Amino acid sequence: MLSLLVGIDTEGDNQWSADARLNQRFENIYALPRLHALFQEHRVRPTYLITWPVARDARSAAVLRELLSARDCEVGAHHHAWETPPCTEGDVRRHPYALQLPAAQFAAQLDSLTHAIGDAVGERPLSYRSGRFGFCAGHVSSLERAGYTV
Repeated sequence: MLSLLVGIDTEGDNQWSADARLNQRFENIYALPRLHALFQEHRVRPTYLITWPVARDARSAAVLRELLSARDCEVGAHHHAWETPPCTEGDVRRHPYALQLPAAQFAAQLDSLTHAIGDAVGERPLSYRSGRFGFCAGHVSSLERAGYTV
C-alpha cells in the first residue's frame, strides 16, 4: 500500500504582494473543505502548515478546527518571518527570511507562532516549515525545545 503525505502552505492570499500582505485576506483558506474532501477521497492525509495571521483569523481557525475534527489531517506551523510577532511593518515590506533573524527574534517568533496555532485549533503543532526556504541548521535547537518533531 502506498501512503502519501501532503504539506499545504496555508497562508494569506497573494503573499507576493506587499499590499496584500499588509491587508490580508484568506479566501483560499475558507475553500479548504473542498480540497480536503478530495484528499479524503484519495486517502491522502494533508498537513496544513499555517501562518500566524491565519491562526489569528477567527474564520480560518474555525475551518481548520472543523478539518481536524475528522482526525485525518494535521495542522502545523508555517513561519513567515515578516509577519510573525515580534516583527514590524517594515518587515512586512522587506520580506526577511527566518535565517536572517537574530536567534532571539527567531525563538520569540517561533514561540508566538506555536502558541497562536495552539490557541486557534486546540492542538500544539508538531510540524514546521520555514517560509521561502528560510530554514537553517541554527534553528534546530529552538524547534526541538518548542516540541517540533517534523
